[in-house]
Amino acid sequence: MIITFVKSLIVFLVTLYNREFFINILINYSSNDIVANYMYLIEFPLGENLTRFMPDPPFHLFVFLPIAILLFFITYLPFYLKDRFFSQ
Repeated sequence: MIITFVKSLIVFLVTLYNREFFINILINYSSNDIVANYMYLIEFPLGENLTRFMPDPPFHLFVFLPIAILLFFITYLPFYLKDRFFSQ
C-alpha cells in the first residue's frame, strides 16, 4: 500500500514539475520583460543558501524529491505508530 502511494506521489510530483518547467520556459520565451522562475526551476535564488550544493536546475529536483518523501514519512511516523499500537 505504501509502495503504490510513493509511486503515485512520485508520478504526480514529476508531472507537476515538468508542467511548471515548461510554463516557465514559455513565459520566458514569449516575454522579454517578465522572468518566470516559479519553484526555482530555471535558476537558483541569489545569495548563500543550501541550493548551491545541488545540481543545476531542473536536475536539483532529483535531490529534493527523495528529501521531501523522507520528510513526509518522518512526519507521518508518529501517527502511524499511534494507530498501529495504541488503538483498540
